[in-house]
Amino acid sequence: MALETILISVGIKILSSAVGLLVGKVYDYLTKKPDLSNEELRQIIVRDLNDIKSKLDCISLKDLGASYSFLREGVRVLNLALDKWNEDQKASEGPTDEATKVINDTASGILNAALSLPQAIQRLKISSDKRFVSAQDRFKESRKAATYAFHDKSLSIKDRIMACKLRVAASILESGLEDPEVAITACLLSLEELHGLPEIQEMFAVFLKGGLKTEHLENIMSVLFINHVLYDFASKYSSKSTNPFTWPGIELKDRTFYPILNTHEILTKTSSSKEFVQQLKRVVVDWMAYDKCFAVNSRGEIILLDADKITVIYSAGESKDFMLPVPTESNVDRCHGSRDIAVDSNDNVYVVRTEKNGNNKRDFVLYALDENYNLKHVSVLVVLHPPKALAEVNIAVDKHQNVIMRTNKSIYVYIYENTGKLKSEIFSGSYNHWPWVSSLCISNNNDIMIESDDFSAVLIYSTKRKLKFTIKVPEGHNVARMAFHHGICKIIVLTHVEKQDSWFLLGYSETGELENSVFFSKRDSNRYWRDIYIKSHPCGPIAVGVRGEIILL
Repeated sequence: MALETILISVGIKILSSAVGLLVGKVYDYLTKKPDLSNEELRQIIVRDLNDIKSKLDCISLKDLGASYSFLREGVRVLNLALDKWNEDQKASEGPTDEATKVINDTASGILNAALSLPQAIQRLKISSDKRFVSAQDRFKESRKAATYAFHDKSLSIKDRIMACKLRVAASILESGLEDPEVAITACLLSLEELHGLPEIQEMFAVFLKGGLKTEHLENIMSVLFINHVLYDFASKYSSKSTNPFTWPGIELKDRTFYPILNTHEILTKTSSSKEFVQQLKRVVVDWMAYDKCFAVNSRGEIILLDADKITVIYSAGESKDFMLPVPTESNVDRCHGSRDIAVDSNDNVYVVRTEKNGNNKRDFVLYALDENYNLKHVSVLVVLHPPKALAEVNIAVDKHQNVIMRTNKSIYVYIYENTGKLKSEIFSGSYNHWPWVSSLCISNNNDIMIESDDFSAVLIYSTKRKLKFTIKVPEGHNVARMAFHHGICKIIVLTHVEKQDSWFLLGYSETGELENSVFFSKRDSNRYWRDIYIKSHPCGPIAVGVRGEIILL
C-alpha cells in the first residue's frame, strides 16, 4: 500500500499548496509513518480536501469545482480498492509474500519505487479491478475539467495556476499508478502551456528585475512548486533519466528561465524563501549547510561534513547527527579537521580528515561508513608527496569503489582502495597553488576530471595515468566546480564569468562537446567566485550548494 499512498500524496500535495495550506503534510505523514492504515490516511486526505473545498466555495468557478469533485470521488474509490487489496493480502497464506516485500522495500527506499510499480499495481488490479478502473474514470474527468478551466482566459492567473495544479494532480492519479511515463508526458504538456502564458512570463520577468510586489510571490512559488513536484516524480518513477537542461523553461525577452536550474535565483530575491522553500522538496535550506562540504546519496539525502561528525538531512527535512569516532591507530594523536566527503554507488560514505600523529605531523585519515552510517574502518592514507603546508582535500569514489584524492598545493592525484591502501598516483601537471580545495570528479567511464591550474579548462585523465583529452571552457569563463551527471551522461561544469559576475552551468557530452550553457545565478558580493559546490551520485541526483542552500538537479 505504501507505494500507492505516496503517489496519492503527490496529488494532494499539489492541491494543498495552491490554496496556501501546509504543503507536504500528507507526504510528511507517509514518510514518518510508512505503515499508516487506510483509515488514518483517509482521514488525513478527507480533512485536507475539505479544507480545499472551503476555499473553492468562495470562487464561483464551475470547471475548477467540478475538477475538485471528480478528484475527491476518485480518491475515495481508490481507497476502497486499497481496502480490498489489503483484505486479500491478509487472507493469503504466510505473513508476507513477494509483492508485499517489494512494497515494503519501496517504502524504505522510495528512489527504487519505479522498479516495483508494475508488480504492485498488478496486485491491486487483481484484487479490485473494477474499483481501480472506476477511480481512474473519475481522475480522468477531473483532468478534463481542470483543462477546460485552465484554458478559460477570463480567469485570473492565480485561478489558472490552480487549474494547472488540479490538472497535474489528476493526471498523476489517473495514469501514474499504472504507467508513470504517460502521466509525466501529459504533465509536461501542462507545464509547457502554463509557462507559455504571457501573464506567467511577464510575472517572472518583472520579479527577476526586482519589481514584483510581494503579494504576487505566492504565484511565483506555486509555479516553481508544480515544476519541482513533477521533476521529483519523474526522477523517481520515469524509466528515462530526467534532464534539467531540457526541462520546460519560461521564455523571457532576454533569456530563458529554468524553474529547476534557476531556483536559487528566485530564493535569493526574497526574504520569505525559508517559508516557501518548504514546498520545494528538492531544495534544502539549512544554516547547517552553510560553507559545509557535502555529498548526496541515491536516496537524495544530503550528508554534511562537520569537524567531528556528519549530519544527514533526510528527504522529509529531518536531520540526524552521526559522530566520527577518534581513530584507534597508535600513530594518530588528535583530529585537526574534516576535509571532504564522498559516497559510492552502494551509498557507503567516505570521509577524509587531517589528524596529528605522535610526531606532531599531520596524517590524512580515511573513515569508511556503510549506507546506514555505521563505521566500517579507519585507516591512515599514504601520501608519497605530502604538501608542505596544511592542505585542503577533495575526494571522489569511482565505480570500483576506489577512493580518489587530490589536495591543493600539489600536482598529484592519488588512487586508494576503499580500505585506504594506496594503489597508484597520477602526475597531473596541474599545480593548484591556491589555498582552497581543488575540483575533482569521476566520469561514467571511470575517468578522473580536474580543472587546469588557470581554471580555463577541464582535464580528463584515465586511471592508467594518461591525459585523454582537455575541455576548454568558453572565453571569459573560469572553472569553479564540476561533476558528472550519471543519469544523463553529461559533464556538468560550474563556471564564473567575471564580466557578468555570474555563475553558469555548462553541459558537455562525454567526449567534450558543449551542448548546454545556462545562467545559474548572480554571485553574492560577499562570496568568493569559487564558493559554490556541486556533487553527484552514480545512482542518484546531482546537487549544487550555495551558502546554506542545496538544490537537487
